[in-house]
Amino acid sequence: MTTFTIRDKCLVIRYVGPPANPPFPYPLPAYRATARLTQNFNAVQYRSKRMKFSAVIKSEGRQGSVALAMIVSGLCQVFAYDQKDGRNISGIAEWKRAEIVLDVPGDSTGIQFGFIVQGKAEIWVSNVVVEESTDETTGIKLYEDEPQNLDFSE
Repeated sequence: MTTFTIRDKCLVIRYVGPPANPPFPYPLPAYRATARLTQNFNAVQYRSKRMKFSAVIKSEGRQGSVALAMIVSGLCQVFAYDQKDGRNISGIAEWKRAEIVLDVPGDSTGIQFGFIVQGKAEIWVSNVVVEESTDETTGIKLYEDEPQNLDFSE
């Protein structure tokens, strides 16, 4: 069960696990129990730019963690993504800035960003910003601009 509220000018995401009687026939394994809060927007005005998604996050929950997520997509394909795997905020943590930086190719059509909560946790989110950036990219680029490593040695 997931609840989303606004408290003290912060978004609060509270996730306590999947519902007792899920609407699907088989319960998900505990390690896949997640809550996602995302939004999508048109990428046209951000094409050929580098964009940063950042937020200040506080975590209250010994068994939970939160990660920022961002995906840049085109027509029927994903160009780049970052779900901060291995760089998530876990357990009980004071306010901390987290960020993702991705390139938006010239033929991108959409950008999705948001938060992924795993385990039982209460996450506080403040100062969410999506802006142009010159910082290094943090994500995984799925396609190179030109063929690479043509002898397949790497």
